[in-house]
Amino acid sequence: MLALTPDERRVILFFLAANAVGLGLLAYKRSHPSALPGLRPEAAGLAAAADTASAPTPAAARQSRPGKELLTGTIDINTADERTLQRLPGIGLAMARRIAEHRSAEGKFRSPRDLGKVKG
Repeated sequence: MLALTPDERRVILFFLAANAVGLGLLAYKRSHPSALPGLRPEAAGLAAAADTASAPTPAAARQSRPGKELLTGTIDINTADERTLQRLPGIGLAMARRIAEHRSAEGKFRSPRDLGKVKG
């Protein structure tokens, strides 16, 4: 039989408990997805949220630009004009122009990572 000291037993029990907690959290996360069920960015091309991941929250954006009406859904940045792009949180006139210019020069955005190639 395996002879374990009390400290070794405690370490083994700690790892078993940590593993059980981790598996429980994983099961909970899988059963409660964080994304809203009706919104799928892949269905609309690229999501508006994908290009504003580091942008301020909508409340902060509203405070900084009181006259700007923000979008609440998703847009296809491959077809959106500059005016529509400006309605995204954190996107102003200059950034909207750079996005449109980059799209004209390089072609359509294929993934959210492509937005990182836009200067600014």
